[in-house]
Amino acid sequence: MGGDPFANRVPGEDSGVPTAAWNYLMDMARRDRRQEPGDRRPAAIQYRDRVWVRNDSQQSRSRFHVLGLDVLVFTPDQNLDLFFDEPYFKGVRPTRYYRTQHWDGLWGVLLDALPAGEIGQLLLSGIVPVKLDLTATWHPRADIVINDSTRLRSYPGGAARILWTDRTSTGEKWALVRIGVNPLMTYRGKLTQTLSPGGSAPMTIYYYSGSAYTSDSISETVYAPPEMTTGTFPADKWYRVAWEPQAFRLEIDTREC
Repeated sequence: MGGDPFANRVPGEDSGVPTAAWNYLMDMARRDRRQEPGDRRPAAIQYRDRVWVRNDSQQSRSRFHVLGLDVLVFTPDQNLDLFFDEPYFKGVRPTRYYRTQHWDGLWGVLLDALPAGEIGQLLLSGIVPVKLDLTATWHPRADIVINDSTRLRSYPGGAARILWTDRTSTGEKWALVRIGVNPLMTYRGKLTQTLSPGGSAPMTIYYYSGSAYTSDSISETVYAPPEMTTGTFPADKWYRVAWEPQAFRLEIDTREC
């Protein structure tokens, strides 16, 4: 061929590669050769709803299993091009220990089966089937189960919105969920027992039916906020409770009257 190794081929020249494909590859090579490392631009990975992960959970994982995001396999200092174009993380069993923060939505669902040590795609945001431990039939949300990649668990709050599941009974079942949502939820209700500092008590949860707050005998355990050190919250009063994502529980936020 001689001359410029990046030169385009002409129709009829025998190369074993289709002319259009060869010319496209040469255009890409010339563009890459002209580009200084500092001039590279981040690829579209920033805007996607999935990332690459290496399965570091020490077990082979099935499709729709859950992995938490750990550190990057290669940092920008180690491989800047890979960081820009196709960064990938270590995928581990979900935890919610301090600084791990898988409770803060740093987890996703595998789109394909993934053997231990192999690389695959993890969905971080969107609608996906999962195995769900439905602990109360009214729960609208779900989130991780500590050290368990096989399922999510239902809660009053959480980073996954339950779009559909069989609510005729509790237990493990398939569900369609939307992951990557804001985990915070608030409710209004009345305590059925007095709540003391550091304690918990059952609360009847009420919902707005279009004209007034009503209840279908929904009961959930709520907790005193950690800043409460004296006094009590009496029963049969209205309270506003909020989902506390680090503790995975409802805590009293406001006494309304």
